[in-house]
Amino acid sequence: MSHFPAFLIIAYQRNQNVIELIETLSESGVSRVYVAIDGAKDFNNLSPKTPLSSQLKILQDKKSLQLNIWQRERNLGPAVSVVTAIEWFFSREESGVILEDDLRLSKDSIMYFSGALDAFVNQKSVGIISGSNFWGETGTQDSLPFSTYPLTWGWATWRDRWELLRRPFFHRHTFDFTSFTMLERCFWKTGIEKCIDRKLDAWDIPFAANFKSLNLKAVIPRRNLVSNVGFDDYAGNTFENVWPLNTPITGSFCRGCKFAVSETLDITDKVKNDIYQITYESALVRPFRSIQHLLRFRKWGHLQRAVNEVRIPAS
Repeated sequence: MSHFPAFLIIAYQRNQNVIELIETLSESGVSRVYVAIDGAKDFNNLSPKTPLSSQLKILQDKKSLQLNIWQRERNLGPAVSVVTAIEWFFSREESGVILEDDLRLSKDSIMYFSGALDAFVNQKSVGIISGSNFWGETGTQDSLPFSTYPLTWGWATWRDRWELLRRPFFHRHTFDFTSFTMLERCFWKTGIEKCIDRKLDAWDIPFAANFKSLNLKAVIPRRNLVSNVGFDDYAGNTFENVWPLNTPITGSFCRGCKFAVSETLDITDKVKNDIYQITYESALVRPFRSIQHLLRFRKWGHLQRAVNEVRIPAS
């Protein structure tokens, strides 16, 4: 049995990239791969001629690979598709790596995720292992940087951490904003409400806000180990081909290096400013949304209802 963790690939229409990801995983020694495929939209004219599930079955016959496929019957959209795929994955695995179909990685990336999952399994303050580092080499052979905001372009975690991180998606959740600045509080409250109401089809905003409120850490690699190539016709929420898209993989697995987080290598401000771009603009939006809520009956939980309506396949 492979010593590498299981990998989950959340797919929609990027068939070729999914095949290439699985080829990389298999050639690197990964033996357990899960693929959750969202259903096609009725109006989508971009659907490949050969369904991904059929291509994967052919690939499975060629390789010694335990390939678990969940083909959705209808289109769930990005948020529901991602959340339910992760729920399915952790109903079967104690830990693992989560990838979306617009990502690329290398054998060194796989070794990093594997080593970090083993090293931090008992450090409950570590919420996830991130594969991305967009700021050049950070840290040393004896220490890794961290952020209290997550980077989720290729990430790994454990079932017990997912039990904490999943909460906003399955029931009405009260976020603890005690440690947030006023600016952060306005930014995340506005974003969360848009996602919960499904005015914005995104999962990463409630995920990041909950992560931050739980005071968890995201371990960051010394160099970038995952590349996002997702600016194409299938992109859901990506509208410009700008940094950090297509940041190349520059990291290599450092044999003999320690998996330890340095308290002095906190890059939270870089993640906050460069990736989430938390600005004063969001603080101006919040009062208007509060007035809007007073003027109409707000049906809380569109996202939670949609997630709970999806039946997770039995183990």
